[in-house]
Amino acid sequence: MDVLQQFEIAPREIQKVTRSGFSGAGVWKVTDHSDATFCLKKWPVHGPTLPHLTWIHQVVHSVAANTDLPLAVPVVSKHGSTVVSAANHLWDLTDWLPGRPASETVTTGQVQAALRALALFHQAAQEHDSAMGSSRSIAYRREFSDWLVNGGADEIAARAGSCTSNVVIIQAYREHAEFITHATRELSGKSYSLFPCLRDIWSEHVLFQEDKVSGIIDYGAMRLDVAVVDIARLLGCYGVMSNGVWDLGIESYREVRQISTEDVQQAEQLAKVNVVLSAMQWLDWLFVRKRDFTDRKMVDQRVELLSKQLRQFFTA
Repeated sequence: MDVLQQFEIAPREIQKVTRSGFSGAGVWKVTDHSDATFCLKKWPVHGPTLPHLTWIHQVVHSVAANTDLPLAVPVVSKHGSTVVSAANHLWDLTDWLPGRPASETVTTGQVQAALRALALFHQAAQEHDSAMGSSRSIAYRREFSDWLVNGGADEIAARAGSCTSNVVIIQAYREHAEFITHATRELSGKSYSLFPCLRDIWSEHVLFQEDKVSGIIDYGAMRLDVAVVDIARLLGCYGVMSNGVWDLGIESYREVRQISTEDVQQAEQLAKVNVVLSAMQWLDWLFVRKRDFTDRKMVDQRVELLSKQLRQFFTA
């Protein structure tokens, strides 16, 4: 690939990664002649802009320089930039991180390690950039919640058909619509301490070797946001794999970075909101917006995970 010349990499082997997430990005595993491995990513046209991706890279470099976290640190090209523009796309290159995600089961040791790593990322990221203001993630949740309650849920129900999992998701939304509407409006009205948050930190994006975090990957959604967004997202995923991990995860996070009782309550609220609205968002994308996903099997697995989370959070 010509783009690799910009990073001064002479590849011995280039392997296309078939399962590269939902963003539409192209991902290749590149091995050079010294057997060093890299991750080459072609960002989708509607992905991060050049200024946004450059900022993300700056945050990652800053956090990596000030912690021992296993991050996918962008490689600097021969022109001094970490982003290369070629074939109408933005490209970047990072080290290839080892390990596998906790996709079906998670150990207590993995939960502890993941939440400590997240807290360490937050602590270092806050030193790089910070502000006060509203949360973009929570604001988006409120907008989607308001759309659902004002007829969007009915539109999804009319188009999603009678598939059992779709019916279960829609029923769960209707049962908890009042809570979701109240929670999103309450949380979106607050001012928060904002700093670079991952915002797409879920089980597939934290890699392990046994109980040790060996990689945190995929930073394309990173923006200034509030810590509880990341905590709710990650612990919400792990909660479906193992009962009782919430308190363990919060305790582990607090070993590194302090958060208040109010923060924990907000994260719990947001985790419950997330699981319902995320499931409804997928139905909206699939049946109303008619979005096309290249890996439909991975989409189905994601919807199934959200269905499990629904049962986990709302059957107590």
